[in-house]
Amino acid sequence: MKVRAIGCSCYQVRRGGTRLKVGDLFEIGTDATEVLTLHPNRPTVDQAADYRFSVEYETIAGEPVKVIDCQGTLVSVAEFRTNPSLMTAEFVQSSPAQTVRLEVTRTARTRELAEQKPVLTGWPAGSQVKEPEALGPVVELSEQLWRQSWRVSAAIVKPETISFVDEFWSIRVSGSESSSPSGQARLMVKFRSGLNGPRVVHFGEVPVGQSVTRKIQILARDDRPFRIVGPSGSGVSLSIQPDSAEAVKSHWGNLIFTPSAVGDYQETMQITTDHPEQPSLGIEIRAHVTH
Repeated sequence: MKVRAIGCSCYQVRRGGTRLKVGDLFEIGTDATEVLTLHPNRPTVDQAADYRFSVEYETIAGEPVKVIDCQGTLVSVAEFRTNPSLMTAEFVQSSPAQTVRLEVTRTARTRELAEQKPVLTGWPAGSQVKEPEALGPVVELSEQLWRQSWRVSAAIVKPETISFVDEFWSIRVSGSESSSPSGQARLMVKFRSGLNGPRVVHFGEVPVGQSVTRKIQILARDDRPFRIVGPSGSGVSLSIQPDSAEAVKSHWGNLIFTPSAVGDYQETMQITTDHPEQPSLGIEIRAHVTH
């Protein structure tokens, strides 16, 4: 017998403990029974997916081969689901700890596994995580399939070092048994402090000596009016000309690049401001300068 086709590399067909590939040959004795098993990837969401594989064989050498085509729809159930998939904790300069809440649902083959409290790891340092609280009794969905939902609350403290970019943590969700599957949620920490602007501005290909302009926006995360102090002026190879000299919450500015040498250009420009929490903002400038 020969494996003729497998619908997708995203799942496996196995004979015993051996994974079969297209073109693999194996023999079946007369009046023997052979079991081929389908192994899809572990699902992260509930879904129904179509699967297909086929084998071909010949009973007498030289006669046309016969084909067995196996196909069907397999309903997959995620063992762990989280809601929401992304939690957010937002801080300003004097914020207390922020509480985030997560609902975890486990679907398991036994009632005992479904009733085990989920284990959540990966929280930021200093987080205070409460014990998971069951949301009602465990539910029997069908024979040998059980589901339980839990609520988890965590107090997220403001990190000691304020970052001016959003930070992310991956929160792993699993059972307490050593062979437990796992799921994942994400935690985003936002700081409404300091300034926000582009990290990188790429001018692309620029002829040497030619001025190129890109418009950028710099704004205060905390809505505090500020001024752009420098650098500015057209006498330098890289400059910014803000649209306003007044203190405002958001500035649009023309970033002007005039290269003086051929080659790949990569420098960090420091834009100085009078914002009390962030007196300067670094923007990486990239360009490929040609003749």
